[in-house]
Amino acid sequence: MNIKEYIKICKIYDNILLSDKSSIVTHAISKLHVLKEHPETINYFTNSPFVGFIKNKYIKKILYFFFNFLIEKNFFYYNESQTTSNLDYLIISPLINKKFLNSKEDFYFGNIESKLKNKSKNKSKIYYVYRNFTEINGKFLFKSLKKKNRIILSQKSDLFSEISFLFLAFLEFLKFKFIFKKVNNISIFDFFSIIPNLRLSKQIIEIIKIKKPRIVIYTFEGHAWERVLNKSIKKFNKEIITLGYQFSITTKYQHSIFRPLKNGYNPDYILTSGNITKKKFLDSYKNLVKNVKVLGSNKLFYVNRKKNNNNHILIVPEAFFLETKKMFDFSIKASVLFPHKKFIFRPHPMFFNNASLYKQQIPRNMLISKNSLKEDLLKSKFLVFRGTAVVFQACVNNIIPIFLKNKNELNFNPMAEFFPKILNIHDEKGLSKIFCIKNIQSKNKIFKKYSKKYFKNINTNFLSNI
Repeated sequence: MNIKEYIKICKIYDNILLSDKSSIVTHAISKLHVLKEHPETINYFTNSPFVGFIKNKYIKKILYFFFNFLIEKNFFYYNESQTTSNLDYLIISPLINKKFLNSKEDFYFGNIESKLKNKSKNKSKIYYVYRNFTEINGKFLFKSLKKKNRIILSQKSDLFSEISFLFLAFLEFLKFKFIFKKVNNISIFDFFSIIPNLRLSKQIIEIIKIKKPRIVIYTFEGHAWERVLNKSIKKFNKEIITLGYQFSITTKYQHSIFRPLKNGYNPDYILTSGNITKKKFLDSYKNLVKNVKVLGSNKLFYVNRKKNNNNHILIVPEAFFLETKKMFDFSIKASVLFPHKKFIFRPHPMFFNNASLYKQQIPRNMLISKNSLKEDLLKSKFLVFRGTAVVFQACVNNIIPIFLKNKNELNFNPMAEFFPKILNIHDEKGLSKIFCIKNIQSKNKIFKKYSKKYFKNINTNFLSNI
């Protein structure tokens, strides 16, 4: 797909969502929210509908529901009666690995909880809602939960709701056949995404009824569920303030997150990780949100690195299975080609324990990391990346970034606007030219400066005034 085709698809789907005929169920169709020009998202439009259906594991989820209906509740939490109602903040965050379940800092929101409590004289009442992306049943996760201000969402709702979601998805499919019949690339399989998106919204509303939060904060990436949830909250209680938090990187043609929708589907406030994305939101949303504020990020940190003369190359894939496999294969080939270099393959936390990925024999000079990111950065001189936010963390610590790009794909490098071509490679053989560049460390100054603007330290002072 070229950039003209990508932009055309974005416009077609935007027109559907902005149409007077679109409803909250229409907004629950994930495919209509084009995230960015990444191969994993573009493949969603080019693959056959059935392949997309299988890839998104909807069949597995349907079977999971019917076989586990009696095992799980709607969500799991410590029922402390009225002592924890009338919350100040309800924060919705993904749980991507069991090891983060009882962490002091949230993987996405960092130390925002402790900062909010320290700033408040009356100690702000805060609850986290975890969207369960682990492969562990919510019931069993809850048994390991130590913090009482945590709620774990189930991957199902009650039987009546599930049937009603399925019915609404079928009605929406029929509506498309008659109203949006000229739209290509939409099949019946795409309408199954309506079910989990409506389910999530219903679960959060039920929690809101119990906990009565003043402010709801959720991760904001441009997904369908975010827009559906925001609309549902406003429909339930207009007085609840919604904040969408952009926590990660954006690309040149990032779309749905910067595309405002109809009234009620946009968060009241947009929180950003730094000044660069703040400007993008101000330009895109103008007066359609109350304000755009820099919350900052836990991604900006420094490691105690002295002059680095070692040969370690850190390879960090994103949270996509195919991306992880691609970079894992690259790591093996590079390790064989450069036996005197040392390669650290660091899988995304979502794939730390994915045994099916790591069946190949690992060369002696290659390591699958189980260390902290700080430990891996401390050892490394180079970083091979594609679309991960780790590139910014590497750059502030004087690590040289190397962008691995396939020849026929759109450029989704988050630093694309000033990234030098000399640091682009197409395969493991391209590393040889990188290793020969003299004074390569001097090229990192612009990356470091940009990274410091992109991710700021977390500052919650302004939240008390919302």
